[in-house]
Amino acid sequence: MSSYLSIFEDGFLVHSAGFKINNNAFLFIGKSGKGKSTIIKSLLERYSPPNNTLSGSILSDELVIIKKGGKDFYAYGTPFSGEFFQIAKNYSAKTGKVFFLHKSPKSQIKSIKDSNKVINLLLQNVVCCSKDKNLIERLIANIHGFSRAVEFYEFHWNIRDKKSLDKLFE
Repeated sequence: MSSYLSIFEDGFLVHSAGFKINNNAFLFIGKSGKGKSTIIKSLLERYSPPNNTLSGSILSDELVIIKKGGKDFYAYGTPFSGEFFQIAKNYSAKTGKVFFLHKSPKSQIKSIKDSNKVINLLLQNVVCCSKDKNLIERLIANIHGFSRAVEFYEFHWNIRDKKSLDKLFE
């Protein structure tokens, strides 16, 4: 139902972890097993007092709703959290950067400039249970708008490399 309703609010539901820092949401997109919960755990350890002056909070470690608000897109926490359901909050924040997660022996962040690649990666991770042609067309239009509005990256991450997390917020 959330997936269906979000489409009518110029948005969509995506398999993503969401982490809020300084009123910006950073999204980590990937299907199960890509490391969404692991990155949230690492971000909490690294960006929560007393470890850091930045105060981070979890939107979700499983599903995030993206909705357009004016000219910006906002990420919303959902009640569909994975491991962190007890501490994930019903927050929202303007979407800052979006990272597609890849497990890797070496940590690396690569900017994605090709909007078709971004759209294809998003489509692989969007939750949509409808086969209605008009609804699907609207969903694709929403994704297309989102793909032009924020910065997208591929984050190849070695989970032992905690310092690479600092580069995400530069």
